[in-house]
Amino acid sequence: MTGTVEHGSYVTVLGELVKFDPEEIKKKTKNYSVDLSPDVIAKYKGKPAVVATAVVVNSTGIDIAKVAPPPLTAEEEAYQKVMRQVGPANTALRSAIDKMDGSAVKDQAVILSKAFAQTETFWKTKGKADAVGFATEARKNADVITAAATAGKWDDIKAAAAPLGQQCASCHGVYRQRLDDGSFRIKESSR
Repeated sequence: MTGTVEHGSYVTVLGELVKFDPEEIKKKTKNYSVDLSPDVIAKYKGKPAVVATAVVVNSTGIDIAKVAPPPLTAEEEAYQKVMRQVGPANTALRSAIDKMDGSAVKDQAVILSKAFAQTETFWKTKGKADAVGFATEARKNADVITAAATAGKWDDIKAAAAPLGQQCASCHGVYRQRLDDGSFRIKESSR
């Protein structure tokens, strides 16, 4: 837990009721092992216990069961900065397409193309060919949109916009995970 519970105070716990057994609890939890003395373990073994699976809220209303994420590396921070450009640019792109604002479409497509080029580079260093492929396809679609916006070819713009977002979703499905605190990170197995 990331915080404390005051003696004699109320807590709210959401979890699973089990018979206390350190080995079984270890199987049900990740990154946790029972750290009680042997005499305490013997005293409670087989008795009801709650394995907190979601929430432990102390008397001040703070969830102390959330696992704090590890700090980002410099490389992850740089990558996250790039990813934080993609969502707003894609939203602005779709809005500009709906409004048939060629200049705004081109501006957002250029932002996306640059971000996807940086994404390709990031995943190449990780040796993740499928992620590189997702980013490459997304960049190609952004480049098609830029050229089509310059030429005023709205059908080409619309045709390239849908698969661009699909590439994002495909990559996120494989490489992105939501942490206990609600933030997103690259899956541990992908680093």
